[in-house]
Amino acid sequence: MKYVEWIFVLCLMFIHRSFAMEIDKKNKPSLNFEHPQVINSNSCIQTIIFTKDRAAQLHLLLRTMDKYYPEWQTNQVTVLVAASNPEYRNGYMLLQRMRKNLNFYWQQDGSTDKEALNFSLQRIIRSSSCELLHLQCDDFFFINNYY
Repeated sequence: MKYVEWIFVLCLMFIHRSFAMEIDKKNKPSLNFEHPQVINSNSCIQTIIFTKDRAAQLHLLLRTMDKYYPEWQTNQVTVLVAASNPEYRNGYMLLQRMRKNLNFYWQQDGSTDKEALNFSLQRIIRSSSCELLHLQCDDFFFINNYY
């Protein structure tokens, strides 16, 4: 599947169902849709934002999150970046300088193949101290308060 298709499938899964990461018998992470976790006010949320060649859309998402969901800044946010050429990379670098509170994780050579994406996601998730995971695409934006 192409990068965009994977992102779309992942986003749909997380929009429509609660999930919990579990380790199966072969020590591989798996999704469990049967046992949703209880979210309380002290729960830490690791947000991973996927983006490729769209720094302006990412900037819009972050601006609308600032306005309508300011609590996001108390959680861990990582932007998984793939840039296919130096011009796109420069746009993300500008955004990275503007947003020091975000962790930018750069895909090597703008790679979006399945193995590279899987490797990056596992590294980010393993390094997180949060108990909840939220996946976000760069082309989303907020238009209202979420509550």
